[in-house]
Amino acid sequence: MRFLFNRYSNRATWLLAWRACFWMCVVAVLVLSLMPPAPHMPSTGWDKANHLLAFAVLAWLGCSAWPGQSVMPLRTPRH
Repeated sequence: MRFLFNRYSNRATWLLAWRACFWMCVVAVLVLSLMPPAPHMPSTGWDKANHLLAFAVLAWLGCSAWPGQSVMPLRTPRH
């Protein structure tokens, strides 16, 4: 991957591609989660595994799309 990164484009192009993939995945997960169940939908066979897979992919894409950001940006303020 490093060879492709160095040879064919710059960092901004790769970040844009990761961000586009992230938002397409967000839309796909939203649509699949709101659709009524159909017999031929893609599935792992277990509903909880479907959710785990979807959110793991979103987390991975999010970390790749915004590499400098914290994984836990929402924290409760300390008093």
